[in-house]
Amino acid sequence: MERGLETREIINKKEIVEAEEEERISRICRICHGPGNSENPLQYPCACSGSMKFVPPKCILHWIEVCKHKFPVYRVFAENIPTALPLREFLAGTAMKACHLVCGFVYQFSAKFLWYPYLHFGYGI
Repeated sequence: MERGLETREIINKKEIVEAEEEERISRICRICHGPGNSENPLQYPCACSGSMKFVPPKCILHWIEVCKHKFPVYRVFAENIPTALPLREFLAGTAMKACHLVCGFVYQFSAKFLWYPYLHFGYGI
């Protein structure tokens, strides 16, 4: 009977070693096919299992597209962000928008009323 116990212990140890080896081998990123390292450690950010479980930070955005898990997204702002837009920024933005509108109007006006008649009626002849 003791011989049977020793054999069972050896088999159990062998199964544990095989499981650890399989775990080590399966710890690669399925996006970039790279193993983890100190700069890019493998993480498991959701409940995925199997070959999609591990992913390094550099592949996380592509992995999210493949995973299809719905992640909550929170906006994080700096602590020193102003509560209102400064007047200088507002005026600069308004001036740029006005400049774009004026430039667009000048372009449309010149195309419709200057170039089109010139081209249409024989180069001003």
